Amino acid sequence: MTNETREQAAIGKLLQRREALKLIGAGAIATALGGPAGADTPKRGGILKVAAPNNPTSLDPYTGGGGLDHTHLYNIFDNLIEFDYETLKPIPGLDLKPLEPHQTLVNMLRDGELDALFTARGPSSFLRGEPHIKRLFPDIRATEMAYYKKTRLFPIMHLVGIRKSLVKQHPWLATSLYKAFLEAKALAMIDLLDVNALMVTLPWLSAETHATQQVMGNDFWRYGVDESRHEIEALCQYLHEQGLTDRKVLVEELFVPATMDMSKV
Repeated sequence: MTNETREQAAIGKLLQRREALKLIGAGAIATALGGPAGADTPKRGGILKVAAPNNPTSLDPYTGGGGLDHTHLYNIFDNLIEFDYETLKPIPGLDLKPLEPHQTLVNMLRDGELDALFTARGPSSFLRGEPHIKRLFPDIRATEMAYYKKTRLFPIMHLVGIRKSLVKQHPWLATSLYKAFLEAKALAMIDLLDVNALMVTLPWLSAETHATQQVMGNDFWRYGVDESRHEIEALCQYLHEQGLTDRKVLVEELFVPATMDMSKV
């Protein structure tokens, strides 16, 4: 049996387990409602009880690794993805549509057209203190710190890209640019720890920096492929699982080899 046929067989079994669990779930709903599934008006909340031989080791899709884990995880987190039965490639299931000219995300959230908004900056309705707009996690610092301690993932902020034609023309370009960023970060860290004249108007800047280092290490804002491999591999996995790539891309395919070798030194 080739690797490809093994993969197809594994996914086929996974799909069979998914369909079986859907039937089990439908039966559990029917029992809870006292009749055929869907006979009464659906209700929010409550508990869905599903029979399983053992408890999963984790319901976190990143840390769960056993076969039983994935039996549960695929049925909990499969709203974004389905598999094509013939090609076994993921089919994106996201409901994507552009906004109308008169629409804005902030107004849609405020008016209840959106249940939530995932954004780097707080929406103006939240900043104004409108009472019905709240954070999903009230204590974001504690939540994010707990996430990091559990997964050791520090989500990557930015990625620097260079055209292949430029790298081919100037082989030294990628490593020189990487070195420049490293030097700039080193200078920024010196300023961050300088208590003689604070570079940021934050009273407890030094204490905040040391508190962060206690949790994440001295190099808490890591640059480099090898330094960020844990996060990059997780990103590649999520992209494939959510149907944005038709295969799991390897880290080595994404970066100039010279920068990878340099980051390991």
